[in-house]
Amino acid sequence: MKKLFAAVAVGAALVSGVVTAGTASAAPASAQSVLASGSCAGYGYVRVNTSAVNVYTGAGTAFRVVKTVYRGDHVSCWPASGGDRYSLCGVVGATSWIPVDVTLDNRIDGYLPATCVTDV
Repeated sequence: MKKLFAAVAVGAALVSGVVTAGTASAAPASAQSVLASGSCAGYGYVRVNTSAVNVYTGAGTAFRVVKTVYRGDHVSCWPASGGDRYSLCGVVGATSWIPVDVTLDNRIDGYLPATCVTDV
């Protein structure tokens, strides 16, 4: 009986060690593969880093699409702000949106999801 109890105790300790080691892993794969997102910290430009992304009239995907911009396009911008949660460009649950000027009239025409652009 003592041997059985000792074996169970050792087995429990081993399982506990394996579970603990498993939870101490690096960041999830989705976080590791994310490209740096844009912030437009100063008024300037961001570059589209995905094949195509919509510019919305508000900070969320439920707003009307103003325009679609494409990989490599430079878009005039203002500093990022918060908005509706979205899952775009390989990121789930992001909320950062970048106000942009796509008509080149020095006014905010729409919003781009920050995970789909990088600062220039």
